[in-house]
Amino acid sequence: MDQLPPQEWRRLKALRQEQRDIVNKLNILENDLTETKLVAEALDKVDPDRKCYRSQGDILMEQKVRDVIPALKKSREQLEAMIESAKKDITEKGKAIQAFMAEKNITVRK
Repeated sequence: MDQLPPQEWRRLKALRQEQRDIVNKLNILENDLTETKLVAEALDKVDPDRKCYRSQGDILMEQKVRDVIPALKKSREQLEAMIESAKKDITEKGKAIQAFMAEKNITVRK
């Protein structure tokens, strides 16, 4: 079997790293979604006129619960959309890796 040229080896490693990066991003998004759901559930149980604090960037803002709940729902929807997009990106990157490996006749030894 011929050795894979260095530039093709680097390309394969880069594709795999890109896929790992997307997986890491997905994990972060899923954790953020879990936290957002927990906060929303907790706030659903309190008085809508109660004060709460919400972090926006580096700023901590005092708001009423009734003002925060819609923002949390919007944030949850955005996170869910980003998670779906990341899952599609992972699948597409996997297909690109498989296509590259097939094109270059690369097999994985076990």
